[in-house]
Amino acid sequence: MKILHIHQDFPDGSAYPHTKAVLNLIEAVEANTNLSSYVLSLHRTSNPFRVSVKPFERGLSLVYFSLPLPYIHRFMLYFWASLIRIFYLNSMKFGLIHAHKLTSEGLFAKHLAAAWGLKYLISVRGGTDFRFYSRIHDCKKLFDQILKGAQKVIFLTPAAQKNMEKLTGFPLANSTVIPNLCRFSMASDSSGSAKKQNSSIEYTTVLSFHQYKRKGVLPLISAIGLLRDKFPALQIRLTIIGTGDDSVLNLIQSHSASLGLSDQIVFSGSLNHDAVLRTIAASDAMLLPALDETFGMAYLESIATQTPILYMKETGIDGFFRENLIGVSVKTQDPEEIARAILVLIEKRDEFRFHIAELIRSGFFNIFKSEHIVNSYTNALHG
Repeated sequence: MKILHIHQDFPDGSAYPHTKAVLNLIEAVEANTNLSSYVLSLHRTSNPFRVSVKPFERGLSLVYFSLPLPYIHRFMLYFWASLIRIFYLNSMKFGLIHAHKLTSEGLFAKHLAAAWGLKYLISVRGGTDFRFYSRIHDCKKLFDQILKGAQKVIFLTPAAQKNMEKLTGFPLANSTVIPNLCRFSMASDSSGSAKKQNSSIEYTTVLSFHQYKRKGVLPLISAIGLLRDKFPALQIRLTIIGTGDDSVLNLIQSHSASLGLSDQIVFSGSLNHDAVLRTIAASDAMLLPALDETFGMAYLESIATQTPILYMKETGIDGFFRENLIGVSVKTQDPEEIARAILVLIEKRDEFRFHIAELIRSGFFNIFKSEHIVNSYTNALHG
């Protein structure tokens, strides 16, 4: 069976931002089953002169013009779905459609499924779906219809499932949780106990600078400033891994300097993946109070090195683990709350590492690995 995947962040060779989450899923499924895939890769533009349709190795890339506004959004997406179907996809034979977001790709899937008489899956990834569901008010009933009409609704996290059911006001009996496929090796017990022991407390955070507000880096630095003022003996150093626009770098540096923290906030720049993991593994914790996190691979990669985490409640990986098991959650980006959470990380550092080591030994993290993901996905395909 050939599956049509519709995705807005697929790596199709264009200059648009992308993630490899769906590509990783496709590769794992194709390597372990007889299923094949074709990708309709979408990119929205507000400039009608940038519209383009180009084939790429795994399918078709569409840069489409639309404005995400009430009374415009649905009609523009149906127009582009009809155009692509008639001129590019009608000659192909698909057995099922998988839309990897609800509020954009889901509209494409609904139109194509109706035209071809096919079933479809919907993934709800959080973030954009929640914002569009609330903002594009004339489409709420349509979004609900898409969810109810799906053969299966796939959530990346328990938090996303909980938040979507709050928004819709009805339980999604046809839903399941299938996390992103994670390709990491778990730390041994010895690596967890090999954290360097010195007088300073080493923390790490990871972000692309254009997301600095959502990732909470400024409130995080402010929290470290509060702790320095209240507990002068605490020597906390934060390494910021990431890169981006110089104006954002200057903003973060200026904020650090204004609090007298220039010597405690270190910028590593961009690092390769292995170097990122080594830096996190050498840290006492990875701190990322990020809002609207879709999944949060950095959290899991940190835990895999037996490094506790600071994370945001009701988003990202929240819900996979019991509270206070692998780190500390916060409800807001308020510096006072973040500071209190850091104190808990300091107090319970060894306790968190012990719990993480126990989870690793129990095989809990297999739910994020290829075999489990592929089995869960093939089950979803069969309803």
